[in-house]
Amino acid sequence: CFVVLLLVAVFALAIALGVVASRLKDQPDSCPTSSNIALDPPDNLPPFYDLTHSEIQAVKRFLYGQKELNLVKPSVITLNSSYIFSFELLPPIKQEALDYLDNGNSQPVREARVVIFRGDSKVPVSEEYTVGPTANPTYMKDKGTFPFRYRPLTEPETVAAITLLHAEIGGKANAILLESYGGKLGDCSDNCLGFEMITPMSSSASGEPMNRKMWYWLAPTVEFWSLNSLDFVVRVDLTSSDPDQYYIDRIFHAKRMFRSVDELVQAYNANTFAKTRTKMVRKQIKNEASAAVNYNLSTPKYLTFYNDKVKTRAGVPRANRLLMKGMSKQMVTTGTGQEPSVSWARHQLAVTRYKDSERRSSSIYACYDGENPDQVAWVTMGVHHIPRMEDQPVTPTVGLDLRFFLLPYNYFDEDPAIGSGDAIRVEPRDQNDLNAGLRVERYGRKENAQCMPQKSAFDEELENKPESLFDKPTGDFTI
Repeated sequence: CFVVLLLVAVFALAIALGVVASRLKDQPDSCPTSSNIALDPPDNLPPFYDLTHSEIQAVKRFLYGQKELNLVKPSVITLNSSYIFSFELLPPIKQEALDYLDNGNSQPVREARVVIFRGDSKVPVSEEYTVGPTANPTYMKDKGTFPFRYRPLTEPETVAAITLLHAEIGGKANAILLESYGGKLGDCSDNCLGFEMITPMSSSASGEPMNRKMWYWLAPTVEFWSLNSLDFVVRVDLTSSDPDQYYIDRIFHAKRMFRSVDELVQAYNANTFAKTRTKMVRKQIKNEASAAVNYNLSTPKYLTFYNDKVKTRAGVPRANRLLMKGMSKQMVTTGTGQEPSVSWARHQLAVTRYKDSERRSSSIYACYDGENPDQVAWVTMGVHHIPRMEDQPVTPTVGLDLRFFLLPYNYFDEDPAIGSGDAIRVEPRDQNDLNAGLRVERYGRKENAQCMPQKSAFDEELENKPESLFDKPTGDFTI
């Protein structure tokens, strides 16, 4: 009896899938204008809706109208000019948002948090402001100032540093590069080298809290250069707001550290070091006992967050379950380098009480300011990637996805998908008589209501007047 019922169920499912597939073949290209899907932002923006195109333009116009900021456009920015680095939606205070969403109180004012680099100041500084309301800004408040040397990496200093490296390393050490690696900087034909990767150096690692330093890694200019890494790394001091004051203060080569390019021409001429390269070391497991791997499966697997005062009809607390897929071990030694600025990453999960003053897990300045690092479930995810031949020409992503889910856990009284506008239920009219056909329930949706979304106003403006939306070079943007 069981086998017969199973066959009937499989047969019914096959018929249902066939019906759905046949209907998907003949979808119309469009639908009546009145049924088009609107992609433009709603008239009444929800509290957490990202900044719209019109809001971005309004904030930019307001900022450029503040003469005391002395702002210049992205196309002409330099290290010693004042320009907008970024701005983004400033999420409202949690309680204000809940009062609006749950209790019908007035909607929180939409505001943007703006970051401006003031290289034009007598003492250069990074400034942050809250600007609002975003639809038609009238105020700029909550000014915050941060040391200029802790700002994120910018294009003007990158160009200046690379220019310096080509002049110093290419001008004085190309012979060393050619003999050691078979290539050189500058006029190099097919055997070109370049500084392909940049690593910021935390003040806690350098021991020089007043300085801004950056490591530049030399590598062949090939499609996937990380498979051909070279043991030649140069540290540049970028503290000054004048790029002419940049200088090389360390060179790492062949397991040795040099203070200048000249000290490297002397050691090389004296042949006082051996040429080596960094490599990956393999360790073979030679017996079954050593090949057994044990993971800690005693740690909790169902991580739920709930309010014991809010329960379902069955008396079970309504909750959300946090499901993490993508955990990794922290490989950076505690308390070294930039690690203090992301101290929460020492744990795969850290749960703390929400505070309106802690809206981010870190800050854009923490990369350099490791001495003074700036909750809510902080989920730490990551991948340990060792370069391999299959990474070229394109690194595959299969198996490298990182995910976490916040799943309802007794939060709803039923599957919330029941309320979906696209819900459809297909079942036999008679479980005992397959010839009776199928019952298709569309929950009130018309049988042929297939629509293609219309273009939004933003898309049309982008096609017609692209120059009115964006300034040419990057630098003035929203994240």
